[in-house]
Amino acid sequence: MIRTSHLLAALAGTAAMTAAVPASAGAATVTLDKACYGKVPLGGSEPVVATITGGTPGGRFQLIFSVPGKASGTAGSQSGDFDAAGNAVVTYQGIRPPRTTITPSKGQTINVSITDYAAGGVEQPAGSLKVSTIAMSVATKPSNPRSRRAVKVSATPFAGQTLYGFITKPDSTRVLKKFRVGKANECGYAERRAVVAPRSYRTGSYRLYINPGSSLKKSEAVWSSFRIFRRAF
Repeated sequence: MIRTSHLLAALAGTAAMTAAVPASAGAATVTLDKACYGKVPLGGSEPVVATITGGTPGGRFQLIFSVPGKASGTAGSQSGDFDAAGNAVVTYQGIRPPRTTITPSKGQTINVSITDYAAGGVEQPAGSLKVSTIAMSVATKPSNPRSRRAVKVSATPFAGQTLYGFITKPDSTRVLKKFRVGKANECGYAERRAVVAPRSYRTGSYRLYINPGSSLKKSEAVWSSFRIFRRAF
């Protein structure tokens, strides 16, 4: 029987991704540095860095983040001024996902829009982004250690990479078992059903690490502790 617990880690070193979407013909264009941003459960999130071009030189603007189907600005907003060339860079902290979760997420969509007050002050759509949880989970059922169970992970630094799981004893670097989790999506999400118990196992504590590549890299991994024990009846 396996009992699991979850330890969540925020990871650094994300790969840059861009998505440029013009608000409308002749209007400001917003380019995001990434397609998806990670959030630590009950903690902070990666900053959204938006480069804006084509605005009114010296004019005032507002960059707006909204939950689809909800009011404008429900996920946050930030105002600023265009420079003399009509450009600006916004770094927004604390993007809010539509639903708060502590479990791995494929990514929740946030709509992006911009208002150029000197060009009529009309809010214009400017694309979208996704927010995902930095987390992993291992199902507690079935109870048989030899049975496959759902393993899920999401961490934006893993985006687009092939992920592997590694079983070790606590504080050990010796890999007792390795398995392929799968290729992560743009938010670093991947899942599969796998047997997490080592081939030759004893009762006791273990750890499951997940990171990109076929070699264990603890400094780049998220991990979960679990324990194998005997049933009393």
